[in-house]
Amino acid sequence: HAKAFTVGINCALGAAQMKKFYKMLVDMNLGWCHVYPNAGLPNAMGGYDEDPEIFSTNIFDYAKDGLLNFVGGCCGTFPSHIAAVANKVKDCPPRKLPELPKYPCMQLSGLEPCILTPDSGFQWVGERCNLMGSAKFKKLVDAYKWDE
Repeated sequence: HAKAFTVGINCALGAAQMKKFYKMLVDMNLGWCHVYPNAGLPNAMGGYDEDPEIFSTNIFDYAKDGLLNFVGGCCGTFPSHIAAVANKVKDCPPRKLPELPKYPCMQLSGLEPCILTPDSGFQWVGERCNLMGSAKFKKLVDAYKWDE
């Protein structure tokens, strides 16, 4: 597979609400990451209430935690929001990329990550499971009891 230039999250949430999801993405990704949140959540009139100061303060929380490689804004953001972010994070270093191992592991994903190392042995990946056919099987899957 080609290595993605950047992986990120765009739209749907404001920066404050998006941070926990973005942090999970950053923790799983060995490459650059980006975030383009909205100016908060939509209000009753369909607009967005975060002004440039609030928006940039929320983005600064990402930068001070070392999470940013690229940042922008989506719904409800204007050039003034982006200028405020640029000013607020200008002294923050970008997220440092993790050092890659000499022989990287294969990483697959479905409902949860599957990381295969040279000593993992044989693994079933993508085996079909019919949760509708057995109530007992569905309960075991819901309880993460993979070995039973």
